Amino acid sequence: MTLGQCARSVLTANATFAHIMYKAGFHDIKNPVKPAGDALETIIAAFYTEQGLEAFQSYAKLYFVPLIQIASKAYDGFRYVDFSFLYEICFCMK
Repeated sequence: MTLGQCARSVLTANATFAHIMYKAGFHDIKNPVKPAGDALETIIAAFYTEQGLEAFQSYAKLYFVPLIQIASKAYDGFRYVDFSFLYEICFCMK
């Protein structure tokens, strides 16, 4: 999976959308994420339909660029972690 695919997967996940809805005060974090994710998708689609591409692009830059930057930093940090200890735990148990 490329960085772009990874970022897209994380940024469009129901869990990410549910977290955004939670931060906006519209989702209880104890509830399932799918309905909240679907609700945010619907809100985004309505915003795009009513306000147009330029307004949507401004919205996306304002709210999703910081998420993309955070995902990129997390990916970079994760990529260089030595996970060889997991091999020993998983495959070298006696």
